[in-house]
Amino acid sequence: DKTKVVRDDDVIEIDSEDLTIGDFVILESGDSITADLRIVEAHNLMVDESVLTGESLQVVKDNKIIDKENVFLLGLSGGGHMALLMAGFCPEYFKAIGAFVPITDHVKWSAENPHYAPDIFACCDNDPEEMKKRSPISYLDSAAKANLKIFHGKHDPIVPVSQSVDYFNLILEKHPEASVYLDVFDGGHEIDMETAEYWIMSQYKKKNKTAVTG
Repeated sequence: DKTKVVRDDDVIEIDSEDLTIGDFVILESGDSITADLRIVEAHNLMVDESVLTGESLQVVKDNKIIDKENVFLLGLSGGGHMALLMAGFCPEYFKAIGAFVPITDHVKWSAENPHYAPDIFACCDNDPEEMKKRSPISYLDSAAKANLKIFHGKHDPIVPVSQSVDYFNLILEKHPEASVYLDVFDGGHEIDMETAEYWIMSQYKKKNKTAVTG
């Protein structure tokens, strides 16, 4: 493999095996990282770490400092569905997760909403098992480890409030100590950003999970 480096104020291409301590490496889209490097400057850098971790998602890398103890996730509708999936896949990544009007069970929702059913079947190759794999309700044990709050309008015409109620009840039945909460509000398929912001800020300074509603 070849690598671009800066030496004597010139950009040159060398064999990767000739890299040495002190070299400044220039990476562009599609380049392989051939050595352990420290990022000095980056612009919209994303790295495919699947060779190391097995994860298929690209990871954003830059030289900014973030507060890893205060990472929050908030989603609405499809984003709420994904927020619950993240709670099921990697709850340890987030200080708190909020999901507004989420889909929790694709099998059930396809029967409840005929308008969207063809899209669900198409995305899942008409396979009920695939629909279950994409449903947050399949990952309750892991989601119970998250600091999680679900918000759902009781008049939601698109995703029935029962989607969130059933999910919440199943978690509490299996894990009554879980820091998982449900807020059924007087509304529909929507998000109240003032409520969402207030809840996130209320979680910001918490050091540990508590048994107090978020």
